[in-house]
This record gives sequence, C-alpha cells and structure tokens, in this order.
Amino acid sequence: MGVREAFRRPVADSATTRSKLSFTPEEARQRLIADAATTLGSIRREEKGPKRKSVKKQKTMSQKYVKKQNTNSKSTAYGKYYAKAVYDENFVGIDEIADYIQQQASVKKSDVKAAIGELGEALKHYMEMGQKVRLDGIGIFKVGFSAIGVDNPEDCTAATITTRRIIFTPETQRLVVGSTRADDGGVKQKYVVAKTLVMDVAFEEAHLNAGFSSSGSSAGSGSTGGNTGSGGSTGGNTGGNTGGGGDGPQI
Repeated sequence: MGVREAFRRPVADSATTRSKLSFTPEEARQRLIADAATTLGSIRREEKGPKRKSVKKQKTMSQKYVKKQNTNSKSTAYGKYYAKAVYDENFVGIDEIADYIQQQASVKKSDVKAAIGELGEALKHYMEMGQKVRLDGIGIFKVGFSAIGVDNPEDCTAATITTRRIIFTPETQRLVVGSTRADDGGVKQKYVVAKTLVMDVAFEEAHLNAGFSSSGSSAGSGSTGGNTGSGGSTGGNTGGNTGGGGDGPQI
C-alpha cells in the first residue's frame, strides 16, 4: 500500500462512530491520524528493507607454541625447555584480509583488494627511489643490502653490493608499567617498549599433530627471530630486536 492510498481510506461517519463506539468527533479524528501514522511507518520500513545485522568481530585467537628441549650437550642451556612458535599450515591471503576489512569498514571487498594490490607497487616505487616508507600502525620499510669488503675506498662501488633485502622495523609504543622514586625526590616512570602489531597477542600451547607446523632453528637460546645478515650487511636486525630504539625493555 502506498502513502497516498493510506490516506484515501474511507472515513467512518462521525454519527455512526459516536453511536457504536461512543467517540467524540475529536477522538475519532485523533484515532484516524494515529492509524494513518502507523500505516505510513509500516510502509517506510518495507521500503528500507530488512534491518542490517551488525557485524561481529572474530573471536580473539592466540599464537600457538610447543615445548622444545635443548638437546645440544655443549650448550649452557642443555636440557632446558623453551616455548617455540608453531603456525597454522594455511596462509591468510588477500581474500581473507579484504573480507575482514569489509566487515570492519564501509568499503567494498573489491575496492580493498584493488588497494592492497596497489600497495605493493607503491612500496616498490618508493624503495626504488631510496625512500623509507612508514605505514601507521604497522611500521617502517626500507632497503638494505650486503656488500663485499675491499681494501681501497676507490674500489668500494655499487659493484661490490651483492644482495638486496627489505628491512622492516615494526611500529612501537612506550607503555608505562609503574613508577619509582628518584634520588632527587621526583617520580621516575617505568615503561616497556611494545610493538604495536603484537602487543595484544595471547599465547596458547598446541600440539604439532593438530594441524600446526614448526619453523625456525632449534631451541636453545630462549629467543626466536634473531639476526638476519652478517659480515658487511647493512640494516642488521629484523627479528626480535627491531623497533625498540634501545630506550627500555621490549615486549
């Protein structure tokens, strides 16, 4: 029923209304207006269509780990157990990321995929120009390389550069975790440096036969990530020690 049809309903004779329902003319008019308003509201709800369901975020998951013993008899940590990261055998791809972003923002999945596809080209473009690229909430990308050492500075040219790499420094935040009393009577804050992307990651023990795979070197030092590049490499660490700036403990 359209809006106009709703207001074209036949109005009952006021005398009949008074005899059967004991309504005064003013009461009958008010009821007619209320009825028309109800009908109009129903029409508008139908035109808008069904109410859109709110999108719920996925449940918080966790990074899985397994217990691994150091079996190197020459190590000072021989016999100790360490937690070692394990990962799902499947990768999260552009489709999954585009689906997630579409649910969190009013952006079409096709537009998200197109933007992600162009992001790689944009990074490549600026790295070819020797620029560092900062992505807020993620970190900094820049070019690193390894080179052969030579005796004479005249021989140290671009020809000595052997390999190229991407150095990623994750974005960090300083989190205040407490305070102490300084010698001068003032208050000194205690803080840690946390990497934005992983600061809220929770950990849960898993089993390798449950669809997870282990990667990396054997346990023994208690740390994962480590150094990449050696000798004449520039850039240095891209593992567990990046992003801190040496200002405080890191998590």
